Amino acid sequence: MRVALTLDAVDAPLTGVGRYALELATRLPALGADVSYLTRTGVLSEGAFTERRLMAARGQPRRGPILQSLLGSANQFPFMAHLAHSMRSLRDSLLPALECDLVHGTGYYLPAARKQVAIVSFHDLSPLRFPQWHLPGRAARLASEMRQAASRADWIITDSNAVKAEVLDEFGFPAQRVVAIPLGVDAVFRQRAEHECVEVLQPLGLEVGGYSLMVGTLEPRKNHEKLLAAYAGLPLDARKAWPLVIVGGHGWANASVNAAIERGVREGWVKRLGFVAAGTLPILYSGARLFVYPSLYEGFGLPLIEAMASGVPVVTSNRGSLAETAGAAGELVDPEDVASIRQGIERGLEDASWRETSVRNGLEIARQRTWSSCARQTLALYHLAVSGQRLERAPLSNADGDCAGLSRH
Repeated sequence: MRVALTLDAVDAPLTGVGRYALELATRLPALGADVSYLTRTGVLSEGAFTERRLMAARGQPRRGPILQSLLGSANQFPFMAHLAHSMRSLRDSLLPALECDLVHGTGYYLPAARKQVAIVSFHDLSPLRFPQWHLPGRAARLASEMRQAASRADWIITDSNAVKAEVLDEFGFPAQRVVAIPLGVDAVFRQRAEHECVEVLQPLGLEVGGYSLMVGTLEPRKNHEKLLAAYAGLPLDARKAWPLVIVGGHGWANASVNAAIERGVREGWVKRLGFVAAGTLPILYSGARLFVYPSLYEGFGLPLIEAMASGVPVVTSNRGSLAETAGAAGELVDPEDVASIRQGIERGLEDASWRETSVRNGLEIARQRTWSSCARQTLALYHLAVSGQRLERAPLSNADGDCAGLSRH
């Protein structure tokens, strides 16, 4: 099986999409796949991929700050968006000469494969369904790429059944060619004894079992504002006993969230750590009394499964993929209702019987969610896709129905 994977998202700091691409690129060769690594500018050598993988693991961006800033400005400046598009077009022109059976766009974008079977991963549909949660220009660009990818794809992979249902509704793609393959959790996220955590937590002013944790970029859909309002409604002694630790990058559209965080810091019940090193994050999970993740929308919820694998009770949203990922481990709350979030936190902190059940169920679910399993299921889909016939696709429409616009050749 000869496979070409896109690795555009594999860069530090790794996002969930970057982690997914990196895990597949690392594990598929061990399962017997012959993998080519595609970037914006062409095909990576084995040595170049190894270097990129190591830099991502160290949290070291491949590009200097000036180039990083310029490429990140594609959402605001049309000429940068045009440059990024030109780089991808150059890369796509190499595909006809690339000896592979299948091309897999690992993050929304799918190169224009002409002779290879084409698969794209849609991790969520927020650019199409909730553009207001993205930076100006970014949602429109991603939405355009996703519609183009859907028109090119023979198969679509999602991370959850919730997103699979959205894909079927949005694109009218045939149900038998949309496959939900759950993401995995890295082995570094595990239960730890107290003595394994103390050395990392003490310099941060934290104690094992002495804080609640939220991990996520400060962006609108993560719902920090309502989380902070809910936490502020807890009795002061509970907030002081178990302060809320917030981990994640700076994000955008978060002035009110930053103000609420600063109030909590001044009052002594919020600790803001920002982006933390890769070696610190697993310890923060293991040492937490409770993980709270009331996000408004996710395609899977990697932080949720990481907390579950770490033996921590979880409180999360009662909608979409988060309820699916949490399963029997989660205390589900209405993410738009501050009182509901507060009640979930209270139970998560103080209900000993529920906490024990949440930990037990979470560990069992996490044991089944490995990156090895994700890679094996993905490779099995590759074989199925290549063994079948290509599909000739007409433009997709929500009104077309599951099988409209498709013919075999």
